[in-house]
Formats: sequence, structure tokens, C-alpha cells
Amino acid sequence: MANREAQFRAIAAMFDAFARLDADEFASHLTEDVVFRPSGFVTGQSEFLGREAVRQNLVELREERGHGENVVRLRPLALYTDREDETKILALARFTVIRPTSDSFDTDVAFLHTMSGEQVAELRTWLDHTEGLGHLASPEEVPFPD
Repeated sequence: MANREAQFRAIAAMFDAFARLDADEFASHLTEDVVFRPSGFVTGQSEFLGREAVRQNLVELREERGHGENVVRLRPLALYTDREDETKILALARFTVIRPTSDSFDTDVAFLHTMSGEQVAELRTWLDHTEGLGHLASPEEVPFPD
């Protein structure tokens, strides 16, 4: 079994990488065959299969930002483990999109990481913290690593 602290650090590193839109760093914490199911409302696509597909999506997001389009921010708020399933780690966050040509918006987001060792094998998201917490059988809040 992977060290829990190492898993928490990997998730924190993913948040940091997303903040910089560092696609390579973000993808380095994913298994080769990762399944990523984001909110289609945010990404326009409801599923990405494989590390390269996720990495490419972040590259495209970074390129949009470079052209003066949407700016995205993701701020972690809390981290939970599931006492009944040691592969599950839930991160709650606030997601903000700043658009230069229209109203900006922000929303809650829950990220359910299914771990394989110290990498993420599956990542599911919801735009509601309560819904995300509902996917843990026995949630326990843990400190978010610095």
C-alpha cells in the first residue's frame, strides 16, 4: 500500500500544477490508463481516457489563456479520505473562470481521486461538495498538505 502522505502530496502537486496549467506535471501524477470524468459544463467534454488525453486538454486550456481568453483558477478547500476504502481521496475546491468578454463565474467542485499507489487511476468531479462527499462511505477530513 502506498504511503497516504505521498498520495496527499501528489494531489496537492496536481492542484499546484493546474494553477500553473503545467500539463506535464499534472499528468505525471496520473496512471497511463487514467479515466478522468470532469463536469462537461466546465470542460465541454465528459470523459478523457488516458494520461495523454488529460495532458492535451490542459495544453489546450493553457493555449486559450495565452490568447487572452478564459483564465481559470482552482483553490483547494478541504481533503477527505474514506475510512472504508483506502483508494479514495476527495478534494473540495472552488473553481473560477474569468472571461474577458462576458460574466465570470465560480462554483464549488469536488474531485474524487481513486488512487493506484501514488498515482490517480480515476478522477471524477461534481459541481457540488455535498454530492462529492456522498461518494465516500465514511468520510474523514484530513489536513491539506502545504
